[in-house]
Amino acid sequence: MIGPDAGDDEIRDDADEQLDRLLGAEASRSPSRDARDTDESNTREDRESGPQSEGFVAVCRHCRGHHKTGDQARSHAESCAQRPVATCRFCHEPHTASSGANPDDHYYDCQPFRAWYKRRQRQRATPEGEQGVEGDLDPFAQRRVVQPWFHEFSAYVKYDTSERRKPFNWYYALDSARKEHDGELLTGFEVAADELPGATRRVAERQADDDLDADETVEEWSVALRYSDSNIHPPDEHVAADIDWRLDTVKEPRVYVFPSAYDSFKDAKGEGRARAYFRLRPRWPDQEAENRAGDSVSINPTDLLGTDVAVKGTNIEFSRYPDLLQRAIEAVREQQGVKWNGPTYVEAESFDRSNIHGSSNVIDAELYVRVEDGETGKLIAIDGPLHRVSMLLAGDREGYAKSVRDDRERAGSYHTATIGSMRAGHLVGGHDLAKEIKHYYGKNPDAATGPLEHPKVGVSLQHSVMSDTVYWEDLDSLQRELDETLLNVLRWGDVPLRPSEGPYVADDYFEPVSSSRFRKLVDDPTPRIESEQNNAVERWAFMGNLNDTHVDTLRTLVTDGGQLSPADIADEIGKAVSTVRRALRQLGDMVQTRYADVQLRSQYLAQQVVKRLEAVDAVVEHDLEGAADNLTRAENVAATPGEGSAWLRWRDNWVEEVRADGEKDEIVLGWECADRSELRQLIREGAIAFRNDQGGDTLGLFSRTFRVRGRLRNGEEVTYADETLLDLLPTGWNYFNPG
Repeated sequence: MIGPDAGDDEIRDDADEQLDRLLGAEASRSPSRDARDTDESNTREDRESGPQSEGFVAVCRHCRGHHKTGDQARSHAESCAQRPVATCRFCHEPHTASSGANPDDHYYDCQPFRAWYKRRQRQRATPEGEQGVEGDLDPFAQRRVVQPWFHEFSAYVKYDTSERRKPFNWYYALDSARKEHDGELLTGFEVAADELPGATRRVAERQADDDLDADETVEEWSVALRYSDSNIHPPDEHVAADIDWRLDTVKEPRVYVFPSAYDSFKDAKGEGRARAYFRLRPRWPDQEAENRAGDSVSINPTDLLGTDVAVKGTNIEFSRYPDLLQRAIEAVREQQGVKWNGPTYVEAESFDRSNIHGSSNVIDAELYVRVEDGETGKLIAIDGPLHRVSMLLAGDREGYAKSVRDDRERAGSYHTATIGSMRAGHLVGGHDLAKEIKHYYGKNPDAATGPLEHPKVGVSLQHSVMSDTVYWEDLDSLQRELDETLLNVLRWGDVPLRPSEGPYVADDYFEPVSSSRFRKLVDDPTPRIESEQNNAVERWAFMGNLNDTHVDTLRTLVTDGGQLSPADIADEIGKAVSTVRRALRQLGDMVQTRYADVQLRSQYLAQQVVKRLEAVDAVVEHDLEGAADNLTRAENVAATPGEGSAWLRWRDNWVEEVRADGEKDEIVLGWECADRSELRQLIREGAIAFRNDQGGDTLGLFSRTFRVRGRLRNGEEVTYADETLLDLLPTGWNYFNPG
């Protein structure tokens, strides 16, 4: 396990050895073996285990479980859930196989380690006495870096009220409040400064332009209570009697919380204000509902007795949502008894944090910063980190990856890269959450003014492509992982992390301030991965035994969807399975073979292969050495990414040939695009790379120099030239901020 300084061996791998020494010391203090043999019933193990130890002669050194033979005990110890897998050097806390915890995460809360690290930082401090951010690549370091703000959030927060005398009193009370106020109730509450968490209070003080007194009213929230029908079946007679169910139908209370300055939740949403929405559903054992097909399905797998609250909101600290719900319920209670005498009063204590059930989970969460317009060119460039993430960190068919580049409203309008859980750790060590990295402007960016003129850079959880659940109790680690990913991506895009040095723009919620916190900052891994994959392609190109089986195998992997086994490939190309297996072994790093599934290492690698296949086909029949020469022409991508120009890299990746023809050269694309949209996007990327290489002021230089001919997968040929080429190029925005 990697620690903060590999040379110091922060997490030790000799946990078993340490335990052996401890057990040896214990044995030296206990009676001798002969004495134990003479009076086995008096041994410490027998006193602890009682009659269960009869017939057992060996004990697992980890869990102290009994076994009939020493071999059985040793075999069990190798997979024992209590077996330590690592021990912290600083606080000596062991990490066992059963804990499932990443020992790396231990350092965030290990106080002895943090004290040691502070001493180490003082010893390595810069002459000015301040630890630098750039270049300090320890896996863990406390740095003053920009503090992102909280954007979209959704979760299912479940409350267990089984211990309350009337577990559904909250439900009947809300129904009573609805009826008392003729179907809809509007109320509100206030929050004082001393009730706010630190980050929110800092924003409130900035908006008030003053330090706030503890009891000063800071937030004024409106609360709207409404109801809607549901697809939940009422409980059967047996369950209804157990839970004292009183109603014929099951309706869903909906609680809307929004700033009091707005007349409605819809108005606040329209202007992007902080807001929260809660849909409350009662839960009881064996609960069923009707799905879209009209079938009854179980909807309460944990047999929770209480409430399932669907939470959605924006611009609010993630941990605040339960508090806002409880305050909203309290505000509803204050409006009860206004028209009726002796109503069923809401018990806000049912929504106390202490009642949150362990199955509560997070669906979506995003952190963001706002960066000055024109300062994110490297981040979103075709060869920048945002694009490389999904291309290089996703196997051709393994896991999940998605890349979106939408420049229709303006260049950089909406760019995203999504990676699944399987690849998250390749980006930043120790991460295991699927996430989306995004760069985007607001709606109608050309008409926006003030902060909305500038783009957001954010990272969000992508729960829909995860197989594991992110529980509510994991909220702190979720926030930390999003924060670390965002900081690293900014750094890889050459955006300084300190607000005093970085081009950050304040909006109504995000404030460019720094905070000191433990975060991992690592070097961008994608150039190294790209270099490795390019080298794999080049090694294949120079193989002395290059033949048509290699070409056909690779072409099948690129063009055929789904899972492919060596037998599938053999059937497709008409070769023996043994011949295909031998070809796969010879292709080495270019392919991954797991059980019966064969795939290319990455989407980037797949594109590199497709680009070369036509050249290989044309030459394989005549001259194998010629094929290698053709594949490594002088303007190829440099072996190490970053060498050479972006234009040459784009040309090598996507262009079959450039033909000199009159006043303009004709670019013939070798990549067959799925549709015209993909073709236009590819041409735009090439134009941007050419403009950057030539140092031109506008992208019109590309249209004056070239015309472009491309092919679609349906066989259609498309040519862009002159005005038609200029019209599809992005205008009015500077990708690379020259000069």
